[in-house]
Amino acid sequence: MRMTKQEVKDEMKDIEGRPEVKAQIRRRQREMSNARMMQRVKDADVVITNPEHFAVALEYNPEGDGAPVLVAKGSDFMAQNIREEAGRHGVQVFQAPALARALYFTTELEQPVPEPLYHAVAQVIAYVYGLEAAQPGRGQIQKPQPQVPPGMQFDANGRKADR
Repeated sequence: MRMTKQEVKDEMKDIEGRPEVKAQIRRRQREMSNARMMQRVKDADVVITNPEHFAVALEYNPEGDGAPVLVAKGSDFMAQNIREEAGRHGVQVFQAPALARALYFTTELEQPVPEPLYHAVAQVIAYVYGLEAAQPGRGQIQKPQPQVPPGMQFDANGRKADR
């Protein structure tokens, strides 16, 4: 005996649940995940941005032996929220478009920075720590221009840049 198309659809709904309910559950899970991520921005040491589209927040523990960890990342509207949250909590925002894109496309949340990006990220973190330790009247700290290795360069769509 064969089932009709409608019977197959009804059976799938019974087994897997209604699509509307599943979509609502996924939406709620996404909202909760984003809220947790935004809470971590205040713990970050620096937010690296591409001025409009991307923002990644990094946390570094100088006493630890690990690499900096990506605690938040977002594009477009979420990136704007990350920048605003950083501003509210006094987290330094550093513009480095190529580095922001490389971190966004190669690193997952709560994961350490990839090894090829260590040098570029270290320059940014050293600059931020230098700003925090700077004393008035001691001179200007020069802003670094972090270089991203050729294999880690991406365009705004996530495609590796040809160089």
